[in-house]
Amino acid sequence: MRDRVTAFHESAHAVAASVFGFDVRVVRVHPPGTRADEGGRCELASWRQDLNADPVRVLTYLLAGAAGERRLSGRTSPRDASDRELAAKLAAAICEHDEGHPRVRALVQAAETLALGLMYDPLVWRAVERTAAALQRAGTLSGRDVAVILREARQR
Repeated sequence: MRDRVTAFHESAHAVAASVFGFDVRVVRVHPPGTRADEGGRCELASWRQDLNADPVRVLTYLLAGAAGERRLSGRTSPRDASDRELAAKLAAAICEHDEGHPRVRALVQAAETLALGLMYDPLVWRAVERTAAALQRAGTLSGRDVAVILREARQR
């Protein structure tokens, strides 16, 4: 069985991306002990295109993993650090200021708030739970798999 928290973290990324209309290529959770650098990964097909179209949604997608963890367990884990670092760098580029600038911090905070709010949407959370369960069983899901799970969650 794969790590439950990692499955929820990656599922939150994948479901947020699907809700936003981003093209999820694949989402995976690595078996415990096989990858020291990451527990899993959610890959988008059109990451840069999505960033140009709607940078706030991309920042929210990046922070959705931590929001999913917080919804699940009330806290985040160290796996969240690389997502936060990338979100801060992108926010700094968007604002054309360094990462410590108040505008950059405000943009990241807004994206964190949106991500957490998204995880508290009952339909979204149901899709995250179902995606995490499937991911724990299979280890890898296609973007199509995630889209089907989201569509089924919307129908119930």
